[in-house]
Amino acid sequence: MKIQLTKEYQVITDELQFIVQRVKVTTATKLTNPDNIGKESWVTIGNFPNIQYCVNFIAKNIVLVNDDLEIIVDRLNELDAKVDSIREFLTNTRI
Repeated sequence: MKIQLTKEYQVITDELQFIVQRVKVTTATKLTNPDNIGKESWVTIGNFPNIQYCVNFIAKNIVLVNDDLEIIVDRLNELDAKVDSIREFLTNTRI
């Protein structure tokens, strides 16, 4: 399963855990292939036993990696809205 929670964060699963990934844009270094500069890739930043730990970790990570309060509030609101929409979807589709 893969759940895109925000533009920067997604959660994927395997049979044992939930994996939080964050988008990374490749920057220029001496060893970087010029064709890859500016390309986005997903980097694993945490492994968790349940989805609630993932959401809490992402919220804390948003606060830690951003300096601007407006950006923090916007991204936390985006995360909250996505979680609410997933929760509503699951509630309405239960058998």
